[in-house]
Amino acid sequence: MVKLLIREERPGKGSIFVAGRDITKLNSFDLPYYRRNIGTVFQDYKLLPTKTVSENIAYALEVSGESDEEIKRRVPKVLKSVNLEDKTQSYPDQLSGGEAQRVSIARALIHNPKILIADEPTGNLDPEASREVADILEKINCLGTTVIMATHDRELVDRMRKRVVAMKEGRIISDQRHGRYVC
Repeated sequence: MVKLLIREERPGKGSIFVAGRDITKLNSFDLPYYRRNIGTVFQDYKLLPTKTVSENIAYALEVSGESDEEIKRRVPKVLKSVNLEDKTQSYPDQLSGGEAQRVSIARALIHNPKILIADEPTGNLDPEASREVADILEKINCLGTTVIMATHDRELVDRMRKRVVAMKEGRIISDQRHGRYVC
């Protein structure tokens, strides 16, 4: 489902509407602009190993043509939002798993997306780091960004008590407004 929402894959049939737009019909020119409105956080962080924390986040702005002044203004703000202002010059191999995931979240937030998709964001983390990442995602949601999280973490789902849509073999089997984990 995550790959479909970020248009990494296309469905075999049917349509996918995001904000009233059928994303299956996006052409290669429009796709990067669509993706800027969707932040994506992966389980394996996908950080560039030869770039510092700040450079990893700035890179997302550089490739979209933002000015140096805008980059210098926005990067510290987003690092503060994920409690990493003291790690700006660290490299990914100097970070804990929780810190690396927070850098990934910061990079996903740098374009102020309307939707943030988190694919197993706590899958490689210890329980304490998982709670911290979940708290940050919940804060992001409270500030108005739609957060879609794919997870198998029963404790996390049960603690958050948010909408839970359970899928099995590509089909929705349950949709609960204030849900709990569904087997």
